[in-house]
Amino acid sequence: MRKVSIILAHWQTWKWTAICLYNFQKYGLPIESEIIVCDNSPDHPSLKALMQTQLGDGVKVVEGERDFNSHGRGYELCLKEATGDHIFCAETDSFPIRMGWFDEFVK
Repeated sequence: MRKVSIILAHWQTWKWTAICLYNFQKYGLPIESEIIVCDNSPDHPSLKALMQTQLGDGVKVVEGERDFNSHGRGYELCLKEATGDHIFCAETDSFPIRMGWFDEFVK
């Protein structure tokens, strides 16, 4: 495993997205990684505002489709941008809570 792409879909849940991004940044990974977020509500300012904070540092944002805001489609759009050799699909309400959280996946 050389690089992991962490992908998640956002839909006007800026507080949960903020918590999720904060914890991924705080607890990190022992290998190279990238975070890709699909903005499933591209006309709503919530994700754009969040990306202007430190939480947006290094996060790649993929614009979702205005008429098709499903998580599954958001993941599909993120997969097209992912450069990792492994993919970790996250949800904005599930995130790491301690160091070493990814160790079992690496094994």
